[in-house]
Amino acid sequence: MSNLVVNRTPEVIAAEINSIKEQTRKVVLYNSIEIGRKLVEAKELVPHGEWGNWLEEAVDYSKSTANNLMKIFEEYGSDQITLLDDNLKSQAFGNLNYSQAVLLLGLPSDDREKFVEENKVDEMSTRELKKAIDDLKKANKEKDNALKERDEAIEKLSALEESNRILEETFNEGAEERNSLEEKVKELEKEIEEVKSSKPVETVNVDWEEITAEVQEKMDQLIEEKEAAERKIKELESKQNNSSVKFKIYFEEAGRSYQKLLEELASVKEIDEVEYIKYRKATEKFLNKMLERVLD
Repeated sequence: MSNLVVNRTPEVIAAEINSIKEQTRKVVLYNSIEIGRKLVEAKELVPHGEWGNWLEEAVDYSKSTANNLMKIFEEYGSDQITLLDDNLKSQAFGNLNYSQAVLLLGLPSDDREKFVEENKVDEMSTRELKKAIDDLKKANKEKDNALKERDEAIEKLSALEESNRILEETFNEGAEERNSLEEKVKELEKEIEEVKSSKPVETVNVDWEEITAEVQEKMDQLIEEKEAAERKIKELESKQNNSSVKFKIYFEEAGRSYQKLLEELASVKEIDEVEYIKYRKATEKFLNKMLERVLD
């Protein structure tokens, strides 16, 4: 019986080493998950205030190491232990080593799996992975800030539109009241003329002095109402002077210009992100300056 001779070449040895590395990677992550699972269980049983001492004396772990292991279990470990797989929540994490898994804890759980799937994380060094995570965090923060500033700008625009609506309603209400008073003045003038031109009917036993007094009293009352209405008209006209009309016009123009500014800002964002950030900051500074002057 002949013995099978394997030709030991550097390539064969490298393949064996890489196979061991892959097995070790999986075993380390799997064991880290299971240690974390047991630490979570133990923490529920150890008396309050003794957790740090228990870690140091029983398993030779610091609190930070224990926290990382428990977090590894909570974020990567499956809720149910089976004998048929590696007990990971997602197979996307199957090629991670312990250091990569810890670094990825810095991302929200909703973003983590997508990040691992879209990037060759298992081929990254610790430094490369850290930089990629930091870049993603920075991009997300800038996006959140942009959305926040957009919402604030929309809120300010809504406030301007509401102020414009109130101003317009006030202006229209004043105009309606003025028109109503002018109509009332015309009616009062007509009544006064009717009273003046009315001729008493010649009848027997009529007290002409009493009738004359009643007519005069009616005229005085009508004249007083007419004068009061005219005074009210003058008051409204003084409130709705030329400055108010100009303010309304300029206010509407400002609202339209601001809306166009937001639309152009959105167009710049689609073309050049750097220019967008610059113009957005300039717009924010301009609006804050305007608000300060209004509140002074």
